[in-house]
Amino acid sequence: MKLLISTMVFFGFLCIAHAEETLTEKTQVTGKSIKRTAKKGLHRTKEALCGKLTGDTKVECLAKQAQNRMEEGQDVVQDKAVEIKNNIDSEKK
Repeated sequence: MKLLISTMVFFGFLCIAHAEETLTEKTQVTGKSIKRTAKKGLHRTKEALCGKLTGDTKVECLAKQAQNRMEEGQDVVQDKAVEIKNNIDSEKK
């Protein structure tokens, strides 16, 4: 978890330098944001129903919840890394 947070902070500092994004890159960022939001909503719905419909124990539900949070964090870091790469590529032009 500490590695994930430190990675996110590192990429946050790299995002300070702004560059002009192309329309394709802006569309890609928006699409990934929508996908992350939808995935997050699906995870929260499954977590709310966990144990009630599936018969899972509290420990199993907490494990699934932790796995969902890690997956969501990884998605954010990956998407930000692509955004930073696009910004760096735009600056080189």
